[in-house]
Parts: sequence; C-alpha cells; structure tokens
Amino acid sequence: MGTLPLMPPTTLDPVTLQQAGPGTIGRIVRVLLAEWNRFGQQVMMDGRVIQRGWRETQRGFDDRVGLFWRYGTGLNLDGDDTDHPWSAAFISYTMRTAGVPDHLFPRSRRHSTYIHFAQQNALVNDPDTAFIAHRLETYAPKVGDLVAYTRSGAADYDRYVNRARYKSHTDIVTYVHHGEIGVIGGNVADSVTLKRLKRGGAGRLIDDSHAWFAVIENRLPLR
Repeated sequence: MGTLPLMPPTTLDPVTLQQAGPGTIGRIVRVLLAEWNRFGQQVMMDGRVIQRGWRETQRGFDDRVGLFWRYGTGLNLDGDDTDHPWSAAFISYTMRTAGVPDHLFPRSRRHSTYIHFAQQNALVNDPDTAFIAHRLETYAPKVGDLVAYTRSGAADYDRYVNRARYKSHTDIVTYVHHGEIGVIGGNVADSVTLKRLKRGGAGRLIDDSHAWFAVIENRLPLR
C-alpha cells in the first residue's frame, strides 16, 4: 500500500483519464472537476476543511448554484436560499450535463431518491441497470461510482432499502489512488468540495468521517 498523495489531482492527469475513460463516466468526471475548479478547489479530509474555496452565497457563486437547481431539478432557487440544501441538485446537474438520461438516474432534490432507486435495482439484479447499490463490505468504489452516507440514523444498508425519503448525502468518485478515494460533491461546507477518503484492503471504503452505508456502482460505458 502506497502513501497518500500530498494533494489530489486538480486536472484529468493520465492516471485519472485512464480510470475515467472517454465515455459517459469521463464526462461525469470532467463536469465535477470543472465545477470544483470553478469553486476554488475546496478540500476536506477527516471531516475537516483543509483547503478553503468559494462559498455558495458569494457573488457569482450564488448564481452558479442557481444553475445547479434549475438544470438539475427544475426548481428556481440559488445559493442565497440557504434553507434549501443543493447537494442533490448538484449531483442531478452533473448527471444531466454528462448526458445521463432520467430513466437511468432519476434527478431529484433528495439524494435518497436515487439511493433508493439503486437499492431497488440491486434487488432485481437487471443486467441492463446502469446504477446498482452495494454494501460497503462487498464492493470497492471505482471512478464514476457514488458513495452514500445517512444523516438519519445508523449506517445500516438494510435500514434504507424500502425508504425513499430520508436525510442523506452522496458524492461521486473522481479518482482512486493507493490508500485514498477522492470524491466530489456539492453543498459540502457551503461549496463544491473534494473529500479525501480512506481506502482499505481490497479497495473498500473504510472512512469513518461520515455514516457511509452504500456504494452505488456506475455501469455506464467507459467508452
């Protein structure tokens, strides 16, 4: 096992390009990195912000959050509407911008909508399904996958299989490097943020900074 990199990649370097591929997953990663760079490359590690970026209410960035809302969910909100978390709108914006159709990934203002969708996909095990949920202990995240944590209780995969509405969060994997998984999400400490998460044996997510309970595999084509 190698040591952690001093800083995460800030562009699509050769390793990240190879992991993401030129297809739909590559487009998803490009959207994520473009927005992360736009918001000043905020970084979080062990649940703490270690590099500060621009915030949702700052001039110009509030309007950008408004774009996430409108294009991702159709709602007319922006970064000044701080009572309305925009993290799921950001994920929905990313998927739509990358060309992922709604029938494969249901855009929503709630993460739990598409977590539930992926958990139900796992139950039927349809080979044509694009997004399928896994327990942390059974699957190693790869670039393009989503990692999910709950804000509604215990980190128990089975607890949420039949629930479509609860407080939760997802980020999208942008790189996997030695003992680290890099994920980008929105409305994390009021910005678009890259989290540096711990990666254990067999590549599993072992980070304990949040109540992680599922990895959503992205089966969209690399090419």
